Amino acid sequence: MISENLLTLIEEILNQEKRAKELYEKYLETIKDKPIVEGLTRILNDEKEHIKLASEVLGLIKHGPSYSRVRIGLDEFSETSSILISCGIESYLKVNLIVLKKLVNEKGLKCIYVAINKPVSSLIEAFKREDIQTEKLFFIECSTVNSGAEKRILAKLDNLTNLNMSISRLIEDTPGRKFVYLDAISALYIFNPANVVERFAHHLIASSKSKRIKLVLVAVNEEIDKRSMVALTTFCDGKIEV
Repeated sequence: MISENLLTLIEEILNQEKRAKELYEKYLETIKDKPIVEGLTRILNDEKEHIKLASEVLGLIKHGPSYSRVRIGLDEFSETSSILISCGIESYLKVNLIVLKKLVNEKGLKCIYVAINKPVSSLIEAFKREDIQTEKLFFIECSTVNSGAEKRILAKLDNLTNLNMSISRLIEDTPGRKFVYLDAISALYIFNPANVVERFAHHLIASSKSKRIKLVLVAVNEEIDKRSMVALTTFCDGKIEV
């Protein structure tokens, strides 16, 4: 068991590195002397590397072995690939955080987030506590119609044709590099026949590939049977088991 003292220490180190990075960036906006700029730039690059390393250590402390498995799997995430992440309910929130920190915070991608299990308002609160760059998240909300959250499109869990259209529309409306993230495709099986969910998943995967959009599907093991998990695995280019 890793002590709370170590967790606090790494968090403080990470915060100090972030403050130092912000300070160097501020100075670089005003300093014109080339040798000084070159020196500060080297230091700034070192700070960025320190932030990355401290973040990785913090992730390992907080999330355990699942942190490395998800990150390594995402490193192999090509421009046109789809990936299925299967996890237990106890790892569900951890997986969300790991994926968003890797692809949004580190890779700089925008995220079309299909919120199936939780209201967008509660997700945003949780993500902000973990320093996720929520300004890069664009939501389709399926769990409620009265969350009051901003930047969201409403969709019904039992109308997957409409959900597919909402995803396509948001892809078109979101400029820049992006990926689509379904945070619990397994929950769709509760509201729809298995063949309907799998037809939806197959179409979404094929559409994303043709548009060269990354796609991440999360399946919670407790919400899906073995046959359906095999079907989703067959559709996707890769799978990460947590």
